[in-house]
Amino acid sequence: MIATVKKPSPIKAPPVPHFGLPFQPRRPENHQVAVPQFKAQPLPDFDTVLLPEKKRLKPTKPKPFKLLLDDRGVVKNSCWEQMVKEEQKRQEKAAMFKARPNEVTCKEPFRPKLEARAAVGKSKHLDADPVTR
Repeated sequence: MIATVKKPSPIKAPPVPHFGLPFQPRRPENHQVAVPQFKAQPLPDFDTVLLPEKKRLKPTKPKPFKLLLDDRGVVKNSCWEQMVKEEQKRQEKAAMFKARPNEVTCKEPFRPKLEARAAVGKSKHLDADPVTR
């Protein structure tokens, strides 16, 4: 077998620019740049200044907050006021003078009834004399 040797392909590289000159891109010959014409607006008349009228916004009117804490406070305050009223009634009732009518002066005085009893004699068993005991 005979082997065929291929030739190496040549390297194709772009040409190196000359370093003494700056890079200048090439434009086609019929290339034209269209520059727009400058048109300035006329100056305003500074003698009369016309400004639009400034819109005044109405100030916001805040609404009160609706909190559950306020409702609970109202209920608690009413309960507390009721307790204070009941306590005042109890104190007024306790301060009132409560005495029964004076019945002693109208009644006759107590007099014990005397019974006709025989005199009790000394018993032998009961001796109050500590010396003889």
